[in-house]
Amino acid sequence: MSAKDYLEKDYYSILGVSKDVDDATLKKKYRKLARELHPDTNKEKGAEDKFKAVSEAYDVLSDPKKRTEYDQMRTYGASAGGFNGGGFDPRNMQGQSGFNVNLEDVLGGFNLGDLFGGGGTRRQQRARRGSDLETEVSISFNECLEGTTIPLTLRGQTTCNTCKGSGAKPGTNPKKCSACNGSGQTMRNAGGFGFADTCSVCYGTGRIIEQKDSNCNGTGIVNETRTITARIPAGIKSNSKLRLKGKGEPGGRGGEAGDLILNVIVKEDEIFERDGDNVRITVPVRYDEAVFGAQIAVPVPSGTTVTLKIPAGTQNGRAFRVKNEGMTKTIGGKGDLLVKVEVAVPQNMSGKAKDLLREFATEVTHDNPRAEIIALNARRKR
Repeated sequence: MSAKDYLEKDYYSILGVSKDVDDATLKKKYRKLARELHPDTNKEKGAEDKFKAVSEAYDVLSDPKKRTEYDQMRTYGASAGGFNGGGFDPRNMQGQSGFNVNLEDVLGGFNLGDLFGGGGTRRQQRARRGSDLETEVSISFNECLEGTTIPLTLRGQTTCNTCKGSGAKPGTNPKKCSACNGSGQTMRNAGGFGFADTCSVCYGTGRIIEQKDSNCNGTGIVNETRTITARIPAGIKSNSKLRLKGKGEPGGRGGEAGDLILNVIVKEDEIFERDGDNVRITVPVRYDEAVFGAQIAVPVPSGTTVTLKIPAGTQNGRAFRVKNEGMTKTIGGKGDLLVKVEVAVPQNMSGKAKDLLREFATEVTHDNPRAEIIALNARRKR
């Protein structure tokens, strides 16, 4: 981001947060806005520009160093009394005798010529790392179980493929600036004070591009839509973050690209429920199976079934554990399948079945299954 961006853009307002917002609230607010404005889901006019603005604001405010620089720059700029070329120029600040002051270094490399609007040639920053980008992807329960590779379509700036980010015409290379010996700065003395100025020949880049690449006009960056693939490992937990190195915003003037951070959301399944590395399932059993015992087929996440032995007299809600049939672990192996049985009450019974059930009811001991909780409740009133 340039100093001009920092002055003109109120990132706090863009995200709808206060200046003293904490990291957790900031992150929550960003995710909400990113989901609402993401171009893949929001086709309204202007949504993509708003999404980019929100991402840019979060990139600055979520980074402690960038946020400090941003806050200082807005406060410092606001007190400078205007930026139209006249008056105050912080580059002319004087230190004690023999002390060399480069305020652009103090402020983290910001272009003070742009910031305070002084006359002269526009300055350019030296090679810089691109910003990290963050996006959200959703995968199914099955994709989480086995791992998957998904395509991602990214819109925005990317490194020029022709010059590979150097800005120079293919077959040529930028040359070291002879005026500053590649440092991007020249020194001058005035009245016993030393000052560091941005080199007026290379404009602070430390190099000269004699033949610019026509594809990017020497910037090393182009705007395009690109598709990349991301490998999602098996067993990943929902809301986990994956970092794809070098897939974020391209660096400036040949600097390395930032990273792409994926926030992975695992969708809920219709049958199974994840519990850490284990998986839970509720399986209905017939009344006779619960009474006499049975061997039943139980679905497992892999799409097959296993045979589970239900002992005689199994009570409703009893849980069974099937080893190594749960979620794939990121460190290898699998968790367990936790099976909860639910006794199903028959809905459609024949007359004969009802008669047999009534006969059964007269033969069994009439213990009241609710007697214990009734007694406990009665004791509470004493």
